[in-house]
Amino acid sequence: MADEIERAASALFHIDAGCPREEWIKAGMAAKAAGLGFEDFHNWSASAGNYASESECRAVWKSFDESGGVTPATLFGMAFAQGWQDTSKTRTKASSTPRTAPSIAKPTTTQPKAVKSPQGMNPVEVWGRCVPADAADGYIFKKRGKPDGLKVYPASAPPLVIRGQNVAGYLAVPCWDGADLQTIQFIPPAGGDKLNLPGASFNDGFFVVGKI
Repeated sequence: MADEIERAASALFHIDAGCPREEWIKAGMAAKAAGLGFEDFHNWSASAGNYASESECRAVWKSFDESGGVTPATLFGMAFAQGWQDTSKTRTKASSTPRTAPSIAKPTTTQPKAVKSPQGMNPVEVWGRCVPADAADGYIFKKRGKPDGLKVYPASAPPLVIRGQNVAGYLAVPCWDGADLQTIQFIPPAGGDKLNLPGASFNDGFFVVGKI
């Protein structure tokens, strides 16, 4: 059962939470049908640029029932349509393969796997991979801003994919609540849609440039 819940969470967090409201509601209903809880739904919703509030999410979540004809299959279908890959099938196939004698490991040249799952989206861990930004950053230069307290997600780090976008080279803007890092927002060098770290909420956090 735990594996199915993890599988459902993986599918949900692969779907673009900033989708049209009708699709957002359908995904939420399907997530609930698949056994996910409100926290999963809220954390996923909070990753969208058009996120409203926790109270709205809770009200919508309470309105979901089983009479809408939406099933767990709906959730997986929506995720597959956005390129999700069901890794549980790969694990099952691997576990059924007969064991063989251990062999000497060989150097590998494969690229690190993209960080897509909510488990790989810890704000502190992601922030630790980033490097300090400078005034030459495309977005900072365009806005005539300062790089103080900002970072950039480097291409040398494990690929970080949010809503289908690899954020390598994106400006990383932290959201702090005192000394606690709540979440990170990523901004393309040339500007455009801002991407919030999935699975993390702004809560009471904020970011200040300069002095108040």
